[in-house]
Amino acid sequence: AVTVRDTGASAVAVATARDLTRLGLLQQAPHVLLCHVARSVVDVNRPPQGGASASVLGGRVHEGYHSALDAALAAAAAAARGAACFLDFHAQAHFRANGGVDFVELGYGVPLAALRQGPALLGGDTEEGASIRDACSLRRLWLDARGAGLPLELFDLVAGERSLGCAMTRAGLPAAPRPGLPAVAGTMEAGSDSAAAAPHATEAGGARVAHQLDKYFHGGHSWTLERLRAGELRVDALQIELPIRRAGNSFHWAADAEC
Repeated sequence: AVTVRDTGASAVAVATARDLTRLGLLQQAPHVLLCHVARSVVDVNRPPQGGASASVLGGRVHEGYHSALDAALAAAAAAARGAACFLDFHAQAHFRANGGVDFVELGYGVPLAALRQGPALLGGDTEEGASIRDACSLRRLWLDARGAGLPLELFDLVAGERSLGCAMTRAGLPAAPRPGLPAVAGTMEAGSDSAAAAPHATEAGGARVAHQLDKYFHGGHSWTLERLRAGELRVDALQIELPIRRAGNSFHWAADAEC
């Protein structure tokens, strides 16, 4: 069982809901659901069968959590003019694998290997590209934009100039994916052995700093995201993995000049 803590995730989730409400960006106040039960007892991100959730106590917690979540998702979908959005906050310590850099990882259900292939895969007519588009947790938002006549490509929404990762990085919160991170195959710097090892160099304090994205939670193992993708509710989803070294509300990084 996974027993590590999602340090700081609850505080940031509550702060996000508070700020979205204060700014008047939503039609109604968002639902906030927190799970403070240790993962040695239950993992609400996985199906109820197997693992810690198979115990009597774990099963009860799992059922109660998802009953409350299902009610919140249904209410949000009913109130939204378009697609509602489920934000799933966690924490990670991937800086060890990512060149010592703390990124907020944004998971849309698009694997790292697919992101490295760039817009050609997500926008192409191949069976693999269609499968990845169907699995993307922002599919409804993208389809609504296309239906409204907006020339928006899915890769741009997930990792391009219109992505949340790009906007967060510009605001001083280094996030991924975003333009150039991960490096798209064929764009690696000279001397790189592979796309996986390709650094994304940015200016930081006048010095060149190599950024890489070798470890990344893409949201593909979330049972809730799987159910939302397969279900009829008009609810998109985003898995937000906070860097554990910057946990709580201490997101006060300097803006990254690259994006």
